[in-house]
Amino acid sequence: MLHICPEYLITPQGDEILIASEAKFDLAGCILSSADPCATARPCPPITRRPAGTAQKVYLAVRYVECDARPVRIAPTGCSCGDGQCDYSRVREVYEFCCLDTLPPSPAPYGCDHLCKGDTLVCPDCPPDGWVVLATITLPSSVDTTLLVDNISLADRRLLYSAAMLREMAICNCTPQLPVCATPLISDAGTAADGEGEMVDITCATPNSTIYYTVDGSIPNPTTAQKYAGDFEVTNWDRSMMATINAIAVAPGYQQSPMNSIQVRHP
Repeated sequence: MLHICPEYLITPQGDEILIASEAKFDLAGCILSSADPCATARPCPPITRRPAGTAQKVYLAVRYVECDARPVRIAPTGCSCGDGQCDYSRVREVYEFCCLDTLPPSPAPYGCDHLCKGDTLVCPDCPPDGWVVLATITLPSSVDTTLLVDNISLADRRLLYSAAMLREMAICNCTPQLPVCATPLISDAGTAADGEGEMVDITCATPNSTIYYTVDGSIPNPTTAQKYAGDFEVTNWDRSMMATINAIAVAPGYQQSPMNSIQVRHP
């Protein structure tokens, strides 16, 4: 007995399936138990006979189905005086579960290289049956063996990502890996001319780089830190008469550099 949790799916044809409540599916006889009136079960096709003592894979799948509903009496055609006939006045959208012995065919998924190249993605042909695989189940080699969670795999189940997630995946996979900007070198340049502070010099080996620094030990970033414009004098000291200088560097075409840090002492 399998328990199918509520979920939302889209078939290869673009039809929506909403499994509104939990369903119980008996693999032995394809018997379905569900409080959802839209849930049905299709008689399972004959499962390929397997040699004794061997395991077999089956695929629990679901598909969208339209059923005729709400019959109404219609008038006979022509001049007939016979009894009227009935015709269906509504189409009811339901879904049905089935246990397949072969994996339904599916087109090869598009890879990140197609997205990165900006190719026009051609819509593949829809499979004729429209089955959506929910789980791959390895039946035990013996009918007396209990089906365990380890026998159920989601490896053949295809996920439907939101447009926002697809965008982030494309950015992560298509953005070229830029080189990292060189770590800035912080040097104690000696006592200031007035004898009150200590001079600090910062350099970076990456061309056209911009250095940002802090003198209070905080983490520098390009939006809040001081932009380096040349040697500067440190005049703010902690209780131990020390100051912590942190610096990073950024440059066009490079990732931000690692942070470097140095402590200078009051002269």
